[in-house]
Amino acid sequence: MKISIVAGSHRQESECGRVARYIEAVLQRIGADRTCLLSLSGNPLPLWNEGVWEDDPQWAALWNPIAAEPAGSDRFVIIAPEWSGMVPAGLKNFFLLCGTDLLTHKPGMIVAVSASMGGAYTIVELRASSYKNTRLCYIPDHVIVRSVGRMLKGDQPADEHDASLRARIEYSLGLLLQCAKALRAVRASDAIDLKRFPCGMQPAQPVPAALRRAIRPTSQSPSGRGSAQIRILYHRACAARRRNRGAA
Repeated sequence: MKISIVAGSHRQESECGRVARYIEAVLQRIGADRTCLLSLSGNPLPLWNEGVWEDDPQWAALWNPIAAEPAGSDRFVIIAPEWSGMVPAGLKNFFLLCGTDLLTHKPGMIVAVSASMGGAYTIVELRASSYKNTRLCYIPDHVIVRSVGRMLKGDQPADEHDASLRARIEYSLGLLLQCAKALRAVRASDAIDLKRFPCGMQPAQPVPAALRRAIRPTSQSPSGRGSAQIRILYHRACAARRRNRGAA
């Protein structure tokens, strides 16, 4: 079993990278078979574009060597700083590039990093917006490393808070290892059908003509383009149809 640690900061010499190395050492100590540390430092990945779906040779040369690591892993630790109350753009871009198969039904643990007393927004954002199509299964436990500049340095804790944080990290990583065993059985079962259901709530079925007619915005509406609800339904249906054609 291999575990991938994703250091989501694309700053050079980031604290996320240091925390990632600490977590890798803990995993090796508690019995993880193999570890892989993927750092986004320097933001090596261009922004996602349609070439990813179209097997663009440039994307294949850039992304395939990186994708081999998460594809061969069955557990993930996602480490992210809180930048202006948000997850870094490079990390969100990483999830877009992972698509619907690399992380599917594999357990993940979130570690938020803050230079002060923040970090909560990072947890909320990742739990809300990074799992739907990737199907990464975040475990209930997460860790927030606050005042990171003085935490997790050296062999001995700096203070009581540092000691508590180290204990919590080791405990949560132990849970992550056990969750990987359970989800391996899920992936081996015939319950997963990504061909019929590739995108969360929407099945991969063509949008029926009757449905398109029913939800098409009309000029008789007060806005001239349909009500807000009708517009939302219409755009969702159009997006599903484009995906079924292989391009959106």
